[in-house]
Amino acid sequence: MLKKLMLIFVVCAMTFPVFGNDDVQNISIRDKKAVALSFNTGWNSLSGFGPMFSMYMPYLAIDGGTGFSMVGLKKALRGRLLFRPSKTVSPFLGLGFIHGGGLNAVESTPDAKAQTTLYIYDVKPSSYIQATLGFEVMTKGGFFFLMSSGYAHLLQEDNVNIIYGSPTVIEQAALETVHGGGFVFELSLGFAI
Repeated sequence: MLKKLMLIFVVCAMTFPVFGNDDVQNISIRDKKAVALSFNTGWNSLSGFGPMFSMYMPYLAIDGGTGFSMVGLKKALRGRLLFRPSKTVSPFLGLGFIHGGGLNAVESTPDAKAQTTLYIYDVKPSSYIQATLGFEVMTKGGFFFLMSSGYAHLLQEDNVNIIYGSPTVIEQAALETVHGGGFVFELSLGFAI
């Protein structure tokens, strides 16, 4: 009986390091840490200036976020295809939907030197489709970093309504640049659990 117990003990002791070693089992970091919480910011970024939540499945990440932006309170959802999910650094391709709640009565600041005028405008609730290409870093210790660029396309024709005054052509172009989508650059920093 004692020999059988010792044999069971030896077999268990020999197999224990195998179950505890990720390299031997080849378990992906994203399999062990299936959720990441981060702070997201950037130009036309997913959350604007706010928190982002990421969930991981094999080769796929689902991001959700909310935050403040130049189109009001933003809510967003995005799917990302991970090209190397088992590695610490994984490039990705993302496609998402963003909705901004809008802003009321935004007032410009007139500047005599720059020959700008006073005008007041609203930013209507705005929806965008966002396509991104980037990379993320997720370490075994839980550090999470994401960087991407791409394009956010405004789904409606115009999302700025001039209430008072009349902006110059240059000011009108600036309004379209700030509120109308375009180039995306985003950073996220956080931790995976």
